[in-house]
Amino acid sequence: MLHGGFQVKVDEKGRVKLPANFRKEFIERYGDGPFYVTSVRGDCAHVYPGRAWEDVLNKLAGQPASRTPVAKFRRVTSFFGQVVAADPQGRLVIPPKLREAAQIVDDVVILGQSNHLEIWNLDRFQQTLVADPITAEDEDYLASLGI
Repeated sequence: MLHGGFQVKVDEKGRVKLPANFRKEFIERYGDGPFYVTSVRGDCAHVYPGRAWEDVLNKLAGQPASRTPVAKFRRVTSFFGQVVAADPQGRLVIPPKLREAAQIVDDVVILGQSNHLEIWNLDRFQQTLVADPITAEDEDYLASLGI
């Protein structure tokens, strides 16, 4: 499972180096294939190993394309999405359209999210933590799950 977080820098070419722990986990679980980099809201990048993204697409394949949430998801993930290969140093280029929308420049944080990674602009992520903290209601729901 991908979990934890790392702070890294985006280079002048828009590349982000995947932390070694995450890269190793990707290779062990999914092989060393390409990645699908996309977003659902344009606020951060989602990095899926190719096979994990195929799992997402397979779940959608059983749903009617006319279902509004399915159509929206397909549309936005295609708009922001691009297949990307890691270079020998483990760096990925974040697509320019997504890099601009999510402000993925300078310092970013990379977070493990089970089967994919999220890449956030560090300042934006810290603002999100303050603006949308875990509430007592959230804690109650998590407690009902045994967490």
